[in-house]
Amino acid sequence: MSYCSCDYDYDPVQMHERRTLKARKSCTCQECGRTISSGEEVRSDTFLNEGRWYRLRTCPECVAFEAWMTTYIPCFADCLPFGMMFDQADEAVADLWRETSGLKFGYLRRKHVIMKRAKADREIRRSALSGGEK
Repeated sequence: MSYCSCDYDYDPVQMHERRTLKARKSCTCQECGRTISSGEEVRSDTFLNEGRWYRLRTCPECVAFEAWMTTYIPCFADCLPFGMMFDQADEAVADLWRETSGLKFGYLRRKHVIMKRAKADREIRRSALSGGEK
């Protein structure tokens, strides 16, 4: 199967460095929005785009999701704008699910687990900010 979804209107970055490291302090995953705790493994992307430097963090679950999608769509990770993985995956799965056995089920199952965890994390943060009141 040959499919590439690289027809998105965004400019590629000028410089890019990707590393896997342990988080020194709490940060937020660029893809799902959950809190990455201090000491947890994190993927760090540092890049220069339109004259500005950016550093984005991605949690291990989203990194694994990206790798899983890449098994079905080999160029998936190569043409992915930062912070838009689930939007791009939605579009790619909508195009390919009939042609690829197990793609839609596996995609929805993995996305549900990630989003459920991110939602629970957001509720915990919201509760902490409001002083624990409901």
